[in-house]
Amino acid sequence: MIESTIPYHICPAPWQLKGEGYLMLYRFSEDFLMKEGFISEELKGAVWLNIGLVMLVNYQDSPVGPYGELLFIPGMFRYKGKYYWHISKIYVSSWDSVMNGRENWGIPKELAEFEFKHLDQATQSIKVMQKDQFIFSGVFKDKRWSMPLSTALFPFQFIQPLDNKQFLTHPKGSGKAFFSKLQRLETGQDLFPSIGTQTRIFCMHIPDFKLAFPTPQFL
Repeated sequence: MIESTIPYHICPAPWQLKGEGYLMLYRFSEDFLMKEGFISEELKGAVWLNIGLVMLVNYQDSPVGPYGELLFIPGMFRYKGKYYWHISKIYVSSWDSVMNGRENWGIPKELAEFEFKHLDQATQSIKVMQKDQFIFSGVFKDKRWSMPLSTALFPFQFIQPLDNKQFLTHPKGSGKAFFSKLQRLETGQDLFPSIGTQTRIFCMHIPDFKLAFPTPQFL
């Protein structure tokens, strides 16, 4: 439940953001997505591609200030004759981000606490909690190989149905990505999909990226 009486800073789209993040590409089983994917009944029958993403982000610069983010993208959906990605579960560390994400783009953000800790130059530990409930913990170690990464090569258009609206958003981003090894992974039961049971295709660390979230369109 979202407590709408808590004050927050209104920052309408578009947004320009900068930060650091980890991107994990997965292949999910159909049974996993139906049971643990947090997919709404409206979209459950619309799953078209079960290749999805988990992203951990430490935004250092945004219109509402710094905040952490953990999100789950179960795959691509065929919705009203077109194909879209969709965020079905997402936590952020800022109440301003929760409310602006919902109002600007229909993204169902929830509030949580994040801990980003550098263990050495190439290794980082990340933990996500919601009060005393455990959500996610991971340790990432960078490899030497890197490559430029851009949404010009991998375009993302999202459909986010929320509060009787269908938000369409096409974010654009770029940065230099390093392949990373996930040395440890744990997820909290019922609070985040148990992605450790699924096939991870690769993991990348983008230590310095830029991201633009435009004004949405509506179906």
